[in-house]
Amino acid sequence: MIMRLSAASRVLVAAVLVLDGSSADAVQTTTTPAIRVRARTASTRDTASDTAIQTTRISVTSVGDQLGGESTLPTITPDGRYVAFLFNTNSLALHDNQTRETRALGTVTGHPAFTRDGRFLLYHDPSAMSVAYDMATGTTRSLGLNAVTVSDDLRFATFYGTVPVPPYNYIPAYVRDRQTGTDTQILIPDSVDWQDVGSPTLSPTGRYVAFSHQRVPPFFLGRTTEAYVWDRSTGIVTQVNTQPPGGAGRFAYPVAFTRDEHSLLIGVFCFCNNPTQVFVDLTTGTQTPMSLAPASQLALSANGRFLSYVDGTPTHAYVHDLIIAETRQVDVNADGSSGNADAFGPVADDTGRAAFASNASNLVAGDTNGSSDVFFATIASAPPPAPRNLSAAVSSAGVAGSRVTLSWLAPAAGAWTGYVIEAGSGPNLADLASISTNSLATTFSTLVAGAGVFFVRVRASNGTTAGEPSNEIVVTVATNPSDRPSAPSNLTASVSNSAVTLTWLPPGGGSAPTEYIIQAGSSPTLANLANFATGSAATSYTATGVGAGTYFVRVLASNAAGVGPPSNEVVITIASVQPCSAPPGQPSSFVAFATGSTVTLQWGASAGSPTSYVIEAGSQSGLADVATFDTGSVATSLSVPGVGANTYFVRVRAKNPCGVSLPSRESAVTVR
Repeated sequence: MIMRLSAASRVLVAAVLVLDGSSADAVQTTTTPAIRVRARTASTRDTASDTAIQTTRISVTSVGDQLGGESTLPTITPDGRYVAFLFNTNSLALHDNQTRETRALGTVTGHPAFTRDGRFLLYHDPSAMSVAYDMATGTTRSLGLNAVTVSDDLRFATFYGTVPVPPYNYIPAYVRDRQTGTDTQILIPDSVDWQDVGSPTLSPTGRYVAFSHQRVPPFFLGRTTEAYVWDRSTGIVTQVNTQPPGGAGRFAYPVAFTRDEHSLLIGVFCFCNNPTQVFVDLTTGTQTPMSLAPASQLALSANGRFLSYVDGTPTHAYVHDLIIAETRQVDVNADGSSGNADAFGPVADDTGRAAFASNASNLVAGDTNGSSDVFFATIASAPPPAPRNLSAAVSSAGVAGSRVTLSWLAPAAGAWTGYVIEAGSGPNLADLASISTNSLATTFSTLVAGAGVFFVRVRASNGTTAGEPSNEIVVTVATNPSDRPSAPSNLTASVSNSAVTLTWLPPGGGSAPTEYIIQAGSSPTLANLANFATGSAATSYTATGVGAGTYFVRVLASNAAGVGPPSNEVVITIASVQPCSAPPGQPSSFVAFATGSTVTLQWGASAGSPTSYVIEAGSQSGLADVATFDTGSVATSLSVPGVGANTYFVRVRAKNPCGVSLPSRESAVTVR
């Protein structure tokens, strides 16, 4: 059962999303449960062979022609729509899985990589300077240094120095704050003159830095490479307990952080029988080993659910689902046969679809270029991604009532056989309707008798599993549509640091509005960042803690007769600011109790100026698989009505622009 938000709570959550500088992907993360890593095991021997894999070659031109030369080093956005890769050695290509367009972005060096939120594509130009390509605007910017990794907002970067340090002449590694220009060396607390750091890897917000370190200098006995995590908010550096212990020739290195910064994957290579990877829970410090021996080229999906790697001779590409503990080989052709040559560099999106490179010539028909290609593999049973841009039109059907016609865009990629329409009496609910269309059509029409307000969303379905929901819309069916309000006017915005205040004039026609709807997009007319009701007839609205970015905002009036047309659109730009020095402190005195089907949460305020709180609920202690949502408020209590019967393990975290705190103590609450 899912803990449902009340309408008021939903408004608060939406208020945080409306002007969040993390782009459209921020909305997505609110619907993806945080992955809490517990004991897991995996082996290539548990490969599922009963599910079809659809393999497509994407290292092609926009008209489907083969690219010349080698195509390698794919990287994928969390939603799987875009895959970037190199072709002809050093040319960067960007392939759109929705439109099938492939664009050349220029000459680069090194491995391209998307930020964990999918907003920026990072690469090095021919002079080795790091460049960020903005997926929302199509513009590029130089970061002014040769970065190893970069935080999602581009503020923080890790890099190596240029001057060797005696007596062992190692090259030090640093974290640069690009806003202040401050460089901080990455240090190991138990070493004085040997601060050799490898693979310095930033978490999405820049709070954590993971890195490897050889325990002793050159020419000393007992050299092993250990992994460490530095929490920059507390200054604490923690060694990861990699296995097997001891022994020369072991190398532990950070692979990736999850997008929510709950977990970190550490890879281990050694001259031994059982190299073991380690998941680190960054909130509790728990370190959980898992064996993928002898897997290599590890990569982790942004949400932390899917682990990709290669194994075998020739090497084959695999994707392991950490939730259901199932592994699938993805370099297979239409009849299920393995690729006839090495696969390498697999990367998975948040639904388990994978891009990989392969020298095989038997994965798709017409592969005659004699070089490596990049492929995209879709698992038929994987949950499809969300449909997009759901909208509704309401028209009169005479004595039958009103006709509601829904329209949407298909998911960006993946496989599905139909759609599921959900309608509820409140946000996120499906208590009024859940209808399978059994059709690939992206429109749906139905008759509605009488008047009502419906909260509607659509999901793509592959016949067994429904995927993530589309944007939710409010459909109002009224007895007198002429009473619908006209457009608000004179919308203006004022910005103060990270706070934005919107003001407007009420409509001049139709009946008086009962509330307003605020829409925000990454480009004109879009509502891909937010589309929510204020819940009030007030003609102003203030959002705090707004992330850096540019937003296109408009407001619409709503009443019982429906939603009117939009106001004028304003463009809001928030500069990159960091009005804090560290994440807030841990909430105290957390309690949760149930009264009927309403769960009430209460806690003590955190130190460190939190801007909101994040609620986590799990089906077991330590998990957040039932709910993870931002309250959008500094209030220290919350009531959630309509919660299904079950036992939930709940905790709260404080949040500000510098990050998220450690969780409060956990409280178990039972709804009967």
